[in-house]
Amino acid sequence: MKYSSLLLAAALAAAAASSTFGQVPEDAAHPNGFLRKSTPEPSPGASAAPEPGKPLEAHLSDSQKGKATGTFPASTPTIYLVWADGMTTKGEKARASWVADDTGSGKSKNKKIYESSLTLAGPVGSATFSVGSPQGGFTPGKYHVELYEGSKLAKSLSFTVTK
Repeated sequence: MKYSSLLLAAALAAAAASSTFGQVPEDAAHPNGFLRKSTPEPSPGASAAPEPGKPLEAHLSDSQKGKATGTFPASTPTIYLVWADGMTTKGEKARASWVADDTGSGKSKNKKIYESSLTLAGPVGSATFSVGSPQGGFTPGKYHVELYEGSKLAKSLSFTVTK
C-alpha cells in the first residue's frame, strides 16, 4: 500500500514538473464542445490603431477582416468579435462572454458557452475575440456576445445562427 502511494506521488510530481502539465492549447476543445480561441494582438479587422479618445467600435464577422454581420450559417467555422477602443487604459482587462440565448432546447436558454480575456498592452485597445464551432457546427438559434472592459459591460452584440 505504501509503495503504490509513493509511485502515485512520484508520478504526480513528474507530471507537475512537465512544462505542459495543466496547460491547454489555444485551439483545444472546450468542455462544452466549442474551441478555445482569442487573439490578443491588435486586430487586423479593427480600424488600424484607433485614435485616443475615440469611442468603442465593435462588430461580428466570419473572418478577422470580414464585414460586419449578425447572421451566420451553422457551418461557419469561427465567429469573430472585432473591436477597437481609444478610451481604454494600459493594463486594463478586456473579456468576451459568448451566450446562447435560445437554441430551441430549454437547457440552452441564456447559457454561457465560452469566455476569454486578455490584458491590454497599451492605452488604446483593439483585438479580436473568437469562438470556434463545436464538432458538427453551431446549433441554429439566437446568441449574443458581451464585451467587457474592466468590470464594465462595454457592448453587447446579438447574432443569429441559421441552418
